[in-house]
Amino acid sequence: MRSAVVLQLSRDDDIRQALASLLMNVAGAGLGYFLVYPWTVCAPTLTHAPRITMTLPAAAARKAVHTRSIDCRGYERDDGLWDIEGHLTDTKAFDWRRREGMLNLPAGEPVHDMWIRITIDLDMKIHQAIAATDASPYLACGDITPNFAALVGRTIKRGWTKELQGVVGGPNGCAHMWELLGRVAAVAYQSTGAARHKHRPSKPGQIPYQFMRCHIYTPESHATLERWPHLYKGPRPAQVEEFDR
Repeated sequence: MRSAVVLQLSRDDDIRQALASLLMNVAGAGLGYFLVYPWTVCAPTLTHAPRITMTLPAAAARKAVHTRSIDCRGYERDDGLWDIEGHLTDTKAFDWRRREGMLNLPAGEPVHDMWIRITIDLDMKIHQAIAATDASPYLACGDITPNFAALVGRTIKRGWTKELQGVVGGPNGCAHMWELLGRVAAVAYQSTGAARHKHRPSKPGQIPYQFMRCHIYTPESHATLERWPHLYKGPRPAQVEEFDR
């Protein structure tokens, strides 16, 4: 049976620091924990706090078969541009027979090992795009990577994958690279969000790109009330302060 610690975060900075220390001890003891906090408390204010986790129910008896890992990271460059890198790997838990007469792969060795790096500005325009295939089922899999240079000059925006379908999608690309590209685009928004807002503040009446793309940001949600009261359509409390994270 799993144990858990439930904590209510305070708005007081001193208590926040104390909670951060407590949480590190809790994590080190192998206990699960949940953080419950007011809407206006930002988790990053917890210095060196461990990652907030929510565990799944215990699984039935089973054995591992396949693992797909996708790691995407954003970097602010010294020249004012931004690098967004994505890395996808697939591994099997058993020895896997490779195609085209290549040597079989032992368990744990990557069946797919692929990278994408795009360089963007704060207008989300792509200045450079590079793809690489380090491991694949077929020798020719990596031959398609030069096609991703066609991303240069394009802008990441809503619906952009439809525009790219005929450029690096389907027979013009790689199914795994295509999946990775979508993740990279999402991380591009996450990485540059604060800088873009500072670079180009929202205009009055402008609809945030996050709105209505998730159940958290609907006209009746508390998150919408907190961030964009002018878009909120639900019951209103006595006083609301608008701010932008």
